[in-house]
Amino acid sequence: MKKPYIIVAVVIVVIIAIYFIVSGGSSNPSPSAPAAANPAPAATAPSSPIPGKVYPTANPTLSKVTISIKNFAFNPSSLKIKPKTEVTWVNNDTTTHTVTYDSGNLFDSGPIPPGKSFSFTFQDIGLISYHCSIHPSMKGTINVSNF
Repeated sequence: MKKPYIIVAVVIVVIIAIYFIVSGGSSNPSPSAPAAANPAPAATAPSSPIPGKVYPTANPTLSKVTISIKNFAFNPSSLKIKPKTEVTWVNNDTTTHTVTYDSGNLFDSGPIPPGKSFSFTFQDIGLISYHCSIHPSMKGTINVSNF
């Protein structure tokens, strides 16, 4: 006569165990989304940035672009970006160069030795021409627009 009670008790224990396994052991009756075991990493620039590629940053209104200085040239030499974009020139050449605005004093990197870089964030719309003051044949343009 005691067997039905034991079977009922075992079934109840199994149901409770399954409930706790499925609910994650929480006694909270409201369901919640499970946390991701491995959240996706934030997109960042690789250790060797691709010249001219725009990389997302933590601030969605700020983008980053890299221009390589190599073989006495800016690569890319012409670039189109949005306002609030940070441009970084990396000197991958064997000699010192500059990044100098053609028409005034908006920016001037000063000497950039090999392996070093210079960054500037463009705020205003316009066509920006620049050059290397040490090697005037090195020229580049940046078109800042809301395209």
